[in-house]
Amino acid sequence: MKYLITRADDFGSALSANHAMIQAVEYGNYIKNVSCMVAAPRIEEGLDRLIGLKKKKEFCIGLHAVLNSEWESIHYKSVLSPETIPSLVDSNGIFAFHPMKYQEKMPDVGEAVREISAQLDKLAKLGVCADYVDTHMLPEAAVPGLLDALSEFIKSKGLIDQRYFYTFPRAHQPELSGRAMPEEDLAAYREWFQTFEEEKQYINILHPAFYSEETELFCNSVLTGNQTAKTRDAEQRVINSWVLEEYCERMDIKLLKYTEAVPQGDTTMEAVKYF
Repeated sequence: MKYLITRADDFGSALSANHAMIQAVEYGNYIKNVSCMVAAPRIEEGLDRLIGLKKKKEFCIGLHAVLNSEWESIHYKSVLSPETIPSLVDSNGIFAFHPMKYQEKMPDVGEAVREISAQLDKLAKLGVCADYVDTHMLPEAAVPGLLDALSEFIKSKGLIDQRYFYTFPRAHQPELSGRAMPEEDLAAYREWFQTFEEEKQYINILHPAFYSEETELFCNSVLTGNQTAKTRDAEQRVINSWVLEEYCERMDIKLLKYTEAVPQGDTTMEAVKYF
């Protein structure tokens, strides 16, 4: 038997992302963990439906903690007021673009943990009892002291820490561009699954979303909106084909919620290298 944690990130980033993830967990069984961004503009749309599905289907919901924005046209804003966390946001409460920008203005660790705590509280107020905490673009790898401070906070809340679950097979997970036919993308996943070793535990992280005007705004100096929208649409096509779970069943790959997974030691830097 092989083991695979499957996680869909960025619920709340766009309505089309929310719809793609809801469809994946409602009709399929591949996605076992959904990570929610309370700092994103669409967090409340469809969240009640996701919460309702959790009562019927086997999957976890977690906080996708945000300390940076990523996109030029879509801004992620803090839960706390800007004047209380000046090292993290501008006067409008908007996070820095990318963790690499922290070199210009290093966040205060205490402010970062307080903001993540506020995001977790907001998620609870929206009706979600989180099972785990992960982070958007791994800021803890760029801010000295944040990794341990964040782990201590997560432990104090009795939640699962992403830090211990980033293990990968020798082959990189398929990078879908949106240019290939769906059957080609599915074949790439089948070949990837074939690289898994017996009794090993891995993780597959996706960002599924239907192609939309919203996801076309997911752009920056590296990625065009069209590229990002096509990639995320390709990911939702793959997971919403309901073929991946069939492959896993045939190949003796057990799909895992975080609550079922086994900690693998501190894997943060492995994740940084991988992504």
